[in-house]
Amino acid sequence: MPFLSLRPSVNKQDRRVRPLHLIQTALLMALLSIAAPAQAVAADAQRIFDAHAYTGTVSEGIAALEVRLKAAPRDENAALAKGILEIMEAARRLSETARRRIRPVDLRSSWIGGFGVFSRFTALPPAGGSGLSADYEPMTYRALRSMLERFVADLERAEATLATVQSPSVKLRVRPFRIGFDNDGNGRVDPQERVLIQFLGAAMPRVLRNLSNNNIENSELAFDAADASWFQGYTNLVLGTTKLLLAVDFERTYDAVGHWGYGLKATALGRMLEQDSASSDESPETAARRRELQTQLDALPTRAALSTELADIRRKLRALPRTGPGSEPRDALNTRQVEILATRGDVRRKRRALQRQLRELDPARAPDRLRQYAIFADLIAGLHTLNMPVISRKSMEEFRQHLIKVCDLNKTTWQRARAETDNDREWLPNAKQTPPFSAPVVTDDIIDAWLKTTGLLRHVLNGKTLIRHPRFAKGVNVKRFLETTPEFDPVMIATGHALQPYLQDGEALDGQTLDALMRPMGRNAGTFAVWFN
Repeated sequence: MPFLSLRPSVNKQDRRVRPLHLIQTALLMALLSIAAPAQAVAADAQRIFDAHAYTGTVSEGIAALEVRLKAAPRDENAALAKGILEIMEAARRLSETARRRIRPVDLRSSWIGGFGVFSRFTALPPAGGSGLSADYEPMTYRALRSMLERFVADLERAEATLATVQSPSVKLRVRPFRIGFDNDGNGRVDPQERVLIQFLGAAMPRVLRNLSNNNIENSELAFDAADASWFQGYTNLVLGTTKLLLAVDFERTYDAVGHWGYGLKATALGRMLEQDSASSDESPETAARRRELQTQLDALPTRAALSTELADIRRKLRALPRTGPGSEPRDALNTRQVEILATRGDVRRKRRALQRQLRELDPARAPDRLRQYAIFADLIAGLHTLNMPVISRKSMEEFRQHLIKVCDLNKTTWQRARAETDNDREWLPNAKQTPPFSAPVVTDDIIDAWLKTTGLLRHVLNGKTLIRHPRFAKGVNVKRFLETTPEFDPVMIATGHALQPYLQDGEALDGQTLDALMRPMGRNAGTFAVWFN
């Protein structure tokens, strides 16, 4: 085609160069000169992201991308990279603040520590030490609110950045299972600090085992414009939930149960229990024996720690060749694996024996003290104090608006996803693309069902559709409830007592309607709901 030729067209009769073709050639060269810097900018965004997302230097990556965006404001690859890093930075700052205000010794005896999830994101010092970080401060209700307010500000910044990503040509390669934070400050992200792997290992170990068969640490996704609006949607979901907490005064509830999450120094009751325990009569010999037993107990690895180490060993073994250069590391890993499997039963028995000796030493001061009567007493107290007054109408309205925006962004996300014609390491695939990590196939029927569900929820939040409560024939106007309720009491909402002023006649959403809408998703409805947001 003459238009695409870089050689000027020449008239065969007079051998003169045609001016029109000179202009066409000049235009093409200009386009190429623009495209080349654009590709370089995109490569720079990817390079900056790769240099900081997996090394624990997230804040430095954000700063570098800000410089890039000042030089090229329309570089949406840099905007997407920056938005993802800003979400990571918000999570890191929240984790770091929480870590400074938690005593690991208290956490290990709390119900939060019992799940083994929270401790993996707060960089707890090793057992057997003082149990305190260098800058430890007890948590307070005011400090908790301040922590949440800063978290909101960080997420709002990320949400604003992601909102600028619109181009269908955006593409950012991400290895999600390598993302982590340098919690211990050693200058690198160790395997135990990789966020998604640690979360799956603690909350969904079976899912992690299934994924580990595919060398997940090197698995790569290519995030695009559809994923940018997906990130924006999830950010709004977390923002709304956090602002609901900030809209109410939950100080009484915190005072009742806060010491279960943040240690005895976190609440007045906890401090009193600590003083009461310290002031009870105990001989020096008994106190010394108690400290000795407790030190031995703290020095034993926990079940969660052993499981994490085993999973890490198995991932490394799968990555090594069976013969040749990798044989010596394989032998060392196999030796450690056999050692853990052979000794974890003994570790469990030793832990039980030490706990029994502590109980026998003084039942009133044994570690299980907070696991018996106190756990039920504080649970009842927590439920009793859940009638939380609304103190910020603005935050309550923002909670509603964020949820509406989640519904709107779902529509945008799937419009973009359905318009895609490639099949490039998709996170949110359309019906013609391949799902990631052996996830369920996404069909058009499933997408349509999800969009109908989120559209209906949008009507509920706007008061156009009511919701059904089992106790009443009339429906509940959610919009009017959120706009005017003087307090937020989950118990009284569940029983229906708090909903009486908001009942009215009209079309109402009930469980059967939702079941019918989500029927195309089948048994995977919960998986799709978490996946799609």
